[in-house]
Amino acid sequence: MTVPSPAPSACFVSGLHPDDGEHLASLALIHALRAQRLDVAAMTPLAPGGELGREGRASPQLRRLAQAGTVTWPISALCPYRLPMANTPAEAARLAGVTVDPEVVMDTLQVLSTWTDIVIVQGAGGLATPIGPDMTVQHLAARLRLPLILALQPGPDGETRARDAAAHALAARLRVVA
Repeated sequence: MTVPSPAPSACFVSGLHPDDGEHLASLALIHALRAQRLDVAAMTPLAPGGELGREGRASPQLRRLAQAGTVTWPISALCPYRLPMANTPAEAARLAGVTVDPEVVMDTLQVLSTWTDIVIVQGAGGLATPIGPDMTVQHLAARLRLPLILALQPGPDGETRARDAAAHALAARLRVVA
């Protein structure tokens, strides 16, 4: 089964590893787009951790994404897989008894795209992060076929890390746009 191509009004933001700063890069991009007077929504395919509330489980990162957008969406509309705290996203999915389905993620993206100019899809811990027994964030990004914005924390090895991340993304046939 193939996931349909999304509207061109969305992009995927991820680093290669969990510490590459995809959350801060997503927030910065959202604020830059809002400054251009665009209606922006932010989502993430899965979010481990967080407290249980009226809308179910929501991590602090997910709450910040919700607050950054121009439209007030319920948390449940921005993340199809809100999972319990665990050491890895794959373990959180296993504990919750769910398998991340790219079609469910695409459905969330399509709904948000209907009501906004652009949707920023924040990755879930870096492209190399497992999110299930046979799936990484990279696999999900490839299935969604969104343009990719690579996020990397600055550091003394930044040039090498950027080259490695770009090579990894291009080898996976992801369309790197920034």
